[in-house]
Amino acid sequence: MGGVVIGIYEEYDREGHPIKIVDEDKKFGKIKPRDIVEFLEKEGWFNRKTGENKITGEAVLPTTGAFYRILISYMRITYIPQERSQTGRAHWRISINPHSLGYTTIYIVDGETGEFSKEEKYIMKYE
Repeated sequence: MGGVVIGIYEEYDREGHPIKIVDEDKKFGKIKPRDIVEFLEKEGWFNRKTGENKITGEAVLPTTGAFYRILISYMRITYIPQERSQTGRAHWRISINPHSLGYTTIYIVDGETGEFSKEEKYIMKYE
């Protein structure tokens, strides 16, 4: 999801025995990647069932894996763990750059409570 590694990474030896298992999701607080997707959908950026979206130049996208690959190209999603956070709290930073709109929307989502702030920055686009 963006630049955030998610899921379980497994490494096996030649006989098929596990030699390394890393659960990347353990690093997250209460707010997981799935919660971020649901949050963005509730904010009205896209509809996973219909493919409608406000991000790309196309009003409707196919609801396959391509849906997420296309949308993520207009977003930057970063997870900042507690130890790297300036506030001392883990949080998600989401930056969305819609195709045809002249602004960037930035969300900061608290990694434990889900409380968020939203900021829109207007930018000049030259085409």
